[in-house]
Amino acid sequence: MILAKTIGSVVQRYQTDGHSPYLMLDEDLDKIILKPKNSINDTISLQKEYLCSLLLDCWNIKTPNVYLCNIDNDLYDKISTEDIRFRYSEFYFGCHFIENQFELNRLFSFSGKVPLRNFQNIESIIYIALFDIWIENDDRM
Repeated sequence: MILAKTIGSVVQRYQTDGHSPYLMLDEDLDKIILKPKNSINDTISLQKEYLCSLLLDCWNIKTPNVYLCNIDNDLYDKISTEDIRFRYSEFYFGCHFIENQFELNRLFSFSGKVPLRNFQNIESIIYIALFDIWIENDDRM
């Protein structure tokens, strides 16, 4: 089951080669990573996010909780003028923000084996990387 969240404020935007998601606060002041559609022609990227999260959960690969998010009306008026992508949909993909997380892109950009010692479950990182390749996740290209 996917829960709904209402987003009330923006903390920051992450510039990436993919969706350039936002760190936002919901009505309970919980931190949520939020992704709008990439373009008006983007018909499946957010559905893929939900499907992948559900599949990973079925395979017992831990991922953050995901949410179906909508934007508070006052925030929508402001953010939809700053980022046109918010005009393409009434709902957005959201997932719980994990403090001190490790960005998977960095997994392939360090030298030596020392950073690998920081992982508690390297096997899950490998599964997630293979899963991204399998579903052609364009956020990590």
